[in-house]
Amino acid sequence: DQKKLLAERKQLKPHGESIAVVKKLWEKVRVQRLSNAERQPLLEQLMALVKGKAQEIIFKHDASRIIQTCIKYATDAQREEIVLELKGRFTELSVGQFGKFIVRKVLKYCKKGRAGVIEELYGKVKKLIRHRDASTVVEAAYSQFANSQQRHSLLEEFYGPEFALLKNKSGPRTLDSILAAQPHKKPIIMKNLIENIRSILEKGSFSIGEHSIIHRAILEYLTHDSNENTDGTAVTGAGTRELIELLKDHLIHILHTRDGGRVTKLCLVHGTAKDRKYFIKTLKSYVVKISKESYGHTTLMSVFETLEDTVLVQKAILAELLGVSSSGSRSDGATSAQVSELMRDQFSSRVLPFLICGRSRRYHAPWVLDELESMDGVRKLTSKKEDPLKRKELLGYAGPILVDAL
Repeated sequence: DQKKLLAERKQLKPHGESIAVVKKLWEKVRVQRLSNAERQPLLEQLMALVKGKAQEIIFKHDASRIIQTCIKYATDAQREEIVLELKGRFTELSVGQFGKFIVRKVLKYCKKGRAGVIEELYGKVKKLIRHRDASTVVEAAYSQFANSQQRHSLLEEFYGPEFALLKNKSGPRTLDSILAAQPHKKPIIMKNLIENIRSILEKGSFSIGEHSIIHRAILEYLTHDSNENTDGTAVTGAGTRELIELLKDHLIHILHTRDGGRVTKLCLVHGTAKDRKYFIKTLKSYVVKISKESYGHTTLMSVFETLEDTVLVQKAILAELLGVSSSGSRSDGATSAQVSELMRDQFSSRVLPFLICGRSRRYHAPWVLDELESMDGVRKLTSKKEDPLKRKELLGYAGPILVDAL
């Protein structure tokens, strides 16, 4: 009786009867084992039923899944029909619990409609990136589907209202090119950048780990905030000091991306001994995992070069990396197995040789060494211990363990 009553109530809702018919047809269309020849007639029937009603049903949970299936399996012409019908509603869909999946499906499957979706995000990026659902749409657009110009158009909205309203149509507009052409705008751009970043980081429930557009905005600020001494060496700016404090609990979550890894290394070289010690503590139990990441492993190299407290690095980083227990005891078999595993991995196999050979282009990609070298100016001011001495102390700990393991 309850099922019958529920079915009757659904029929009374707007489009209730048509949605019930569409759902039965959708159940057949979405079966993965169907061939294209078997699915296409069913899909054409489904498209005929949905046509003209998409805007009215897209925010319903079950109807949203029907539209997603249509986009996934439709022909290019059919997808264009759906995109045309939803035009002007993509921002509204992005903030919906179910609508966001439709927008992401359009970005993924509708190449011709992709630019229109991204253009609808223009002027609203700062608001959408703070929204739990819409932020995933902005990130997908930025990191997976936008071209160079579109990525810079999304990113530049962090620079201020002017850049959110006035888009450049002639080509990518980077912060470097903006400051080179209009250096007088640097103070206001930097002010807007840090205010926008601060408002995101201070939102306690928001994780920036998967949002590479935020990683890039932070990197832009850290790169351009440093001032220079009379001898040309970089000085840590006040804004950078503030960001390091705000980022200290986020670095472990962002070092897996290219820009996030660079942000982490900049925070290390600009940070105080206390900042670095706090960061090392956040790595506990994640060191081996980080060593196997395409960008994370370069952070460990920066740790080896930057931290003066080599005893802390030995206990917190090398011990975990080499399979030594917190008490200092080790099993030769377990250590040997772990070292063997690390040396067979594409990325962790570059971490241990770094202790022995340093910045050798034989073992490390040019972009990795270029990044490390670009931070030498600041590192010389914030780390007084010489690099050879640090490497010697670290190798004095790791060397015997490596020899026994091998």
